[in-house]
Amino acid sequence: SNPLEYTLGNTNAAVIKVLLTPDQWSDVNGQLGTTDPADFTATLLRIGAIGMTFGGGCFFSHGVYLDSGSATLTVTDMTLND
Repeated sequence: SNPLEYTLGNTNAAVIKVLLTPDQWSDVNGQLGTTDPADFTATLLRIGAIGMTFGGGCFFSHGVYLDSGSATLTVTDMTLND
């Protein structure tokens, strides 16, 4: 989603809910679905699979990074509700 973000910290747990609306999602280049809402809606109607990626800073879907040390990221659930 874009512009929603969550910065991970020590022992954080988060539930993130985002509506499937053009103003809440962008492509890998940061182009929002509002640029072409009809295309965004058409894409929703043709979903064949859903994936999840993580990014940081200005890098969409290019991985989570650390400033130092080590960490574990655990995703326990992903749900799509219509």
